[in-house]
Amino acid sequence: MPFGCTRINFNSVTQSAVLAVGHPCYLVAARGFTTAGTEVFIQFFDANATSGITVGTTVPDWVLDIVAGSANGWVSVGDGVPSNGLRFDNGIVIAATGGSTTNTAPTGTVYVRLGIQ
Repeated sequence: MPFGCTRINFNSVTQSAVLAVGHPCYLVAARGFTTAGTEVFIQFFDANATSGITVGTTVPDWVLDIVAGSANGWVSVGDGVPSNGLRFDNGIVIAATGGSTTNTAPTGTVYVRLGIQ
């Protein structure tokens, strides 16, 4: 994680929306890990509550793809992320799914680590 960021850990993310951060912030790091050898997507929504998010219907603002076979290692934020992070004007809500914009439950246990500023 980058120096000076706040680390937030989630140990069992599912297809249900979870409030990760309830205020404006920059996402400067994100890592995902799955205990299954299947592809999993972490959907990120710019929101400060889960009430306005319907996973599978609400279009995510950003998606982290945990590729199949990554059960043996972490997958991190990749190309396309500004060096100062991704700005979320309201906060961050996350969900883990089997498709990039679906509400399909992921297989295995999904762990997510976020670094915010």
